[in-house]
Amino acid sequence: YPMEVKLDTDMFFKLKALRVNSTDVAVKVDSCIATPSIMPASALTYNLIDHGCPSSPAVKLFPSTYDEVRFSVRAFEFRSNPGGVVYIHCQVSVCSTNDPQCVTGCSTRHRREVAEEPSHAQLVSGGPYLVVTEQGSVQAATVVAAVCGCIALVATVMAIIGWRRKPTHNAKI
Repeated sequence: YPMEVKLDTDMFFKLKALRVNSTDVAVKVDSCIATPSIMPASALTYNLIDHGCPSSPAVKLFPSTYDEVRFSVRAFEFRSNPGGVVYIHCQVSVCSTNDPQCVTGCSTRHRREVAEEPSHAQLVSGGPYLVVTEQGSVQAATVVAAVCGCIALVATVMAIIGWRRKPTHNAKI
């Protein structure tokens, strides 16, 4: 924790309705965003899915069953927070497949029509995902080795100073 993800690799997600044993219920992803914060209302966001459609070439939707939505996101880092964490936040609805407004997948309806719908969406969040690069992991290993080397050097110097300051007792007979 946090889960490490290599930069430019695909992260796979599945949003599924649990405890639903009916083909009359569908899962609908309205929107997904990525933020560098646990707060979905972060000032810095990256749109992943909007109205059920990918908002970026980094997002791929996969064929799914009625009770789940599967997609992938190519791991990225926020330029203002390189090597930092990323959180994924999705607005998800569970609706009846008999409802004409329960259109799963990429919606081709106009924004005005969608905005007029009553929303019963719930926020689902995942993360933190720590985005690492090959170079970053080498740098981290180098830093750890340097810190260990410094600690060993300081311990050696302290031992030498302590040994030299050791009081000698002159035995008087």
